[in-house]
Amino acid sequence: MIYFTSSWDDGAPDDIKLSEMLLKYDMKATFFIPLANVENRDVVTPKQMELIAKDFEIGAHTVNHKYLTRITDEEAAYEIRQSKKEMEIIINKPVHGFCFPGGKHRANHVAYIFEAGYKYARTNNMFKLTNNEKLMNTTLQTFNHSKYTYFKHLLKRGYFNEIFQHATSILSNNEWDKLMVDIIAKQKKKEAKETVIHLWGHSWELEENNSWNQLERFLKYVKENQIESKTNFEIAQLTSR
Repeated sequence: MIYFTSSWDDGAPDDIKLSEMLLKYDMKATFFIPLANVENRDVVTPKQMELIAKDFEIGAHTVNHKYLTRITDEEAAYEIRQSKKEMEIIINKPVHGFCFPGGKHRANHVAYIFEAGYKYARTNNMFKLTNNEKLMNTTLQTFNHSKYTYFKHLLKRGYFNEIFQHATSILSNNEWDKLMVDIIAKQKKKEAKETVIHLWGHSWELEENNSWNQLERFLKYVKENQIESKTNFEIAQLTSR
C-alpha cells in the first residue's frame, strides 16, 4: 500500500494559493506555521490560519521561526511549547505535530516536543519511505536540487541503503517531480506492504521559482493513480499502530 502525504513550512501568504491547488486535487496535507518569522518573511494572518485549518492539518513551527540549535535550551523549550498553545487558540483545534525550522535540532529538543504534548515531529531527512515512532522523515522537497546535493544529503546522514535504492533514479532525473514519479513506480513494482511518499516544501519557494506547474503536474499524477493521501498526523498514527 502506498500513501501520499505532503507538508508545507513557514506559513507564507502563498499558502492560500497552495491550499487551493491541493483542494483542487482532493489532497490532504499539513501546514507547519510559525506565529512570526525572524527572517522577515511574511506569515499568514490568524484569519488565514483559521481558513487553512478548515481543510488541512496545522502543525507548529515555533513561535518566531528560530533555529533551535542557535538558541538556548530554555528558549528552545519556550518556542516549542508556546507555539502549540498559541496555535491551538487561533485555530480552535489540537496541534499534534511540530516541524524543526531548517530541520535543525538536538536530541533534547525531541524530548521537549513530547513533553509539550505533541504526537510527532517532522524532520527534513529525504529519500525515506518509512518513519519511526518519534520522528517523521520525508521523501523529496519541491526543489530541483543538483545530483551532487542529493548524494551529499544521503552521505552526510549515512543513508547507504537509500543511496543503493535511489541512485539510479537520482542520476536519471533532473526535476523533483519526475524523480518522485520514478521512486513511486519502483515501489509499485515491489508491491511493498506500506510505503509513505512524503513531499515537503515552501509555498514562497514555489512562487519565487515559478514552479507551481511542476507541483500541479505531480498532484495530477497522484490523483490519476489513485494514491491515497493523508495528513502527516494520519501517517504518524499508521506508524504507531
